[in-house]
Amino acid sequence: GAFGKGALMVSGLTTYTLLGLGVRSPEKPCLNDVTEVGTWRQTFVGIAIFLAILTLLPVYDELADELGIGLVNTF
Repeated sequence: GAFGKGALMVSGLTTYTLLGLGVRSPEKPCLNDVTEVGTWRQTFVGIAIFLAILTLLPVYDELADELGIGLVNTF
């Protein structure tokens, strides 16, 4: 976009020429499409879910004031 329509034509022509010459190799398939999830990944996901729940868990005012987190309104 910064170089204008001339650059678009040149890059498009170059791309199609190289594709036509076979420079790009076909995509290789995966060796193993389905693998079991390792224990370290399960542990990591478990910790991430625990932290997300802990972060989003509502805390009442007395506990928040005791922990020193959040804004406690006193009227």
